[in-house]
Amino acid sequence: MIHLIGGPPRVGKTLLAERAARGIGASWISTDVIRSVIEVGQPGLTHIVWGETEGIQAHAASFFPYLDRLLWGVNSLRGPYVIEGVDFLPEQAVRLAERYPVRSVFLGHSAMTGPSSATTSGGSRGSPEPRLNNSA
Repeated sequence: MIHLIGGPPRVGKTLLAERAARGIGASWISTDVIRSVIEVGQPGLTHIVWGETEGIQAHAASFFPYLDRLLWGVNSLRGPYVIEGVDFLPEQAVRLAERYPVRSVFLGHSAMTGPSSATTSGGSRGSPEPRLNNSA
């Protein structure tokens, strides 16, 4: 099973990915790493301008072939894997789920995602660690 965690910057995707991967014994990667590798050979291909809906959609469309290829490779590992990042949209997660064993969640901003929660590395006190379930 491949678990996708998407959403805008600073909503807790990395924290959730780390904890979820640890909880299910999976490896995980951020699309930030993939984007950095792409930018070595094709600078500017994956530039995101936050707040511009068309720009975000264009970025996600240009990033999709790379994400699709990553999922193809990860799927061959036959183990659980967690991928988190800002580089894909819910409709792309749906397309990927048609080809691969994918579950996805998209985080968003709320009154709870202020500066204090974004900078806390340990999460909220007393909060249970998030868990991903491998069952369908």
